[in-house]
Amino acid sequence: MSTLSIYSETNILDYVLILLYVLYILKQFSVYTKINQKIGIFSLVMGLVHFIITFASYGFILGSVADAKHYYSESVSITDWGLSYLSNGTSFIVFLNYMLVQWLQLSFLGCFLVFSFISYLGCLKLFDVIIDLTDRKYNVSYLLLLLIGTHFWTVSLGKDALMFYAMCCLCYNIYFDKPRSRYILPLMLIGFIRLHVLIFVLVGGGVSYVFTNKKIKTQTKFVFAGLVLGVLLFLIPFFLKEIAVTNISDIEGKLQSSMNANVEGGAGIDLKDSNLVVKWFSYMFRPFVFEARNPMFLVSALENLVWLYIFFIIIRGLFFDKIKTNYILWSYIGIILACTLPLAYTLANFGISMRQKIMIFPFFLILFFIVKKSRKSLYENSIPD
Repeated sequence: MSTLSIYSETNILDYVLILLYVLYILKQFSVYTKINQKIGIFSLVMGLVHFIITFASYGFILGSVADAKHYYSESVSITDWGLSYLSNGTSFIVFLNYMLVQWLQLSFLGCFLVFSFISYLGCLKLFDVIIDLTDRKYNVSYLLLLLIGTHFWTVSLGKDALMFYAMCCLCYNIYFDKPRSRYILPLMLIGFIRLHVLIFVLVGGGVSYVFTNKKIKTQTKFVFAGLVLGVLLFLIPFFLKEIAVTNISDIEGKLQSSMNANVEGGAGIDLKDSNLVVKWFSYMFRPFVFEARNPMFLVSALENLVWLYIFFIIIRGLFFDKIKTNYILWSYIGIILACTLPLAYTLANFGISMRQKIMIFPFFLILFFIVKKSRKSLYENSIPD
């Protein structure tokens, strides 16, 4: 059997999954239509876009070298599966996918559909927050949920689908002030997928959430800070193991080696001599249109213009309109900055940043809607009776 046929073959379960996927999208259409007919129609469009892009991504990966193929081939070939694979990073994806392949006998496409469906559930979490922020009325800004890049990078078999789902869950839980038990699954997923991102989220999001939340007593805030510090001290050895260094002083050298390797890639960019502000801006909003090297880069560059617009509205609301802030808003800002600043520091390849930054898209987008709603309230209150 050729290598390609391993990934391109299908079975009856694929068609069952396709049917269940479409039926679930139609069910959500029915649910959201009860809120508002336009919202229901949009939920259908969003679900179908996510579903269709799943097959586009699958077709693209069939003809290219991709991590998804590695995860699947590992799941097919390993004979010593067990708790030893329940580790962070690639091993965790193989651990999960093994069950899909060996227990359920899913094909490569079947695994794709499962991971795509998980990220679709994340989209629905995000959608629920936006519906609440728009007072359950359809808004043209809903179209931001249809950005191609957001769906393309989160539908394939791999880390990004689960990371996107986990981040959407966090975004949802913070906004609706859900019980602490609801944070366990998304935080565990983030830790198993990318341990360093869990550290960023705990520091940026956790500290911002607690210290700006007036409902939490002062002594509780300091107890929480101590707990976060303890967790970080516990996680640091695992983080050092993940990046293959033995002590903290070796991290800088490891990062430089990684940056040098990424620069040599087809989408490499040399920003070694740039300051952190330039790196962060490049991480978030580049490539520009004139830097597009292929159709995928062009789509990303056009969507970066939308990201810039979102950023402009957020900055205008925070610093010029001086909207009222709360712990939800600061939690989102804390997570965005804590996740993007360290990754921007090591930026050396646009191909990597285009995919990485999708994980903070839920917080970035909800910030946009929070600011828009607050600006609308300020405007309405300023109109004399």
